[in-house]
Amino acid sequence: MNPIESSVDWPYFNYPPLLPYVPLREVSQSAIGLSQFADQYTWQGIDNPEEQELIAIIPAMSKHGVSMWGPAGDDESVQIIFRYNYQTHLVTTYNECT
Repeated sequence: MNPIESSVDWPYFNYPPLLPYVPLREVSQSAIGLSQFADQYTWQGIDNPEEQELIAIIPAMSKHGVSMWGPAGDDESVQIIFRYNYQTHLVTTYNECT
């Protein structure tokens, strides 16, 4: 994974080493194109998508007791985006906000 850990004081002091475990379940499936997915679920789109890639978007989870960016940053609706490449097995992470 790249990067493998947060900076000492970024996003904020004592940022949790792991995001909380939140069980998920599939409610429904639908076919959607990448541009429609990016328009509906990301703030800034998806740059340079790969054919063999899984993209997961994690919104701020204050209701689960985790602040992504501290109280002021959470007001900006920060998302963490994970991109997993099936060919290289590399996970890349970055954030977007409104």
